[in-house]
Amino acid sequence: MGTAHTSVPEVLDALKDVTYPADKDRLVSAAREAGASEEVVKALRGIPAEEYTNRADVARSVRVDPDSDLGTNATQRAEQARQGGKPWTLPAPAGGAEDPDPGGVRPLTG
Repeated sequence: MGTAHTSVPEVLDALKDVTYPADKDRLVSAAREAGASEEVVKALRGIPAEEYTNRADVARSVRVDPDSDLGTNATQRAEQARQGGKPWTLPAPAGGAEDPDPGGVRPLTG
């Protein structure tokens, strides 16, 4: 299955009321119930059939149109790829610090 023409923030917005853990079928159903676009539903149908423990798991699994990466340009995406991350997620806090938003995915700023 190819990529959907949507963005990770759009997908996560459709899942804002989901209680985790949740499996793929529950995520697809929740998106439909939330009135998500067909592109968001398509993106969720394309994720592996497994249980997701939080929004970050979903963000890592969903395949979306690369041109929708939160307005990042090609240079920013390339730099992010070199660092092993995706432009819509933050790395885990350093030194074992507790994450103030354990279920959330926050866009990078700067």
